Amino acid sequence: MIKTSYKKLFQVKVLHSYFENNVCSCINITPSAPTLEIMKRFGLTARYLVDGISFYTSSNELYKNYLSYIETVSGKNSFDFTLQSTKSNFDIITDVPTGECSLVNFDSKNKSNTFSNGSLNIIGNYGSKTNADSVATLKIYFKDIVTYSQQEGDLEFAINFKSRSTQWQYYVINKSAIQLDNLKILTKSELQFIGPEKTTIPTGQEALLFSSGKQLIPLHETSKYKFNLVN
Repeated sequence: MIKTSYKKLFQVKVLHSYFENNVCSCINITPSAPTLEIMKRFGLTARYLVDGISFYTSSNELYKNYLSYIETVSGKNSFDFTLQSTKSNFDIITDVPTGECSLVNFDSKNKSNTFSNGSLNIIGNYGSKTNADSVATLKIYFKDIVTYSQQEGDLEFAINFKSRSTQWQYYVINKSAIQLDNLKILTKSELQFIGPEKTTIPTGQEALLFSSGKQLIPLHETSKYKFNLVN
């Protein structure tokens, strides 16, 4: 039996501040057709993780020599991926422009990227969607793998999505006999609500409106704040 040993070339990790501990498990990373061809031809394999993907090589060559050889033979100088979300509301919970220009392009050459502790944080730029199912693209250049690999196999490329921040509004409808004279929303955080203001909701009922005003609050998968309504 022939045994093949693999060593990690790099890892891509996807984070999202909407989810608990920033663990983003709703993104599928798919290598492009040219990248799949490179993998098949030059002995590369991928391991798909809950929050990303790891790339492995069966070559014992130094990364610099190995990737230089692939570039010379294939004419390609990067690994390319598309990112798709399993959440239909991804554009709603994520801080990206809505509509056609909501595709985020991540590029390891971006001069705004920051490198720390073996991880390159890749900053995205916005572009127009060509595929409705895609939320982002990722391009990792061979030269950047060589540049940032402090120790072969320890390199990580990090993609960070931020949750969308919105104005929060609460409508209080008094259906009791209790007189509401000095209604307030109390919170232990720095958040302060404006109001109450008398208003009428679409059903025609009178209500009291509390709003976070210009203070936008980030969305989160689980409750992060506790408010108390007092009279």
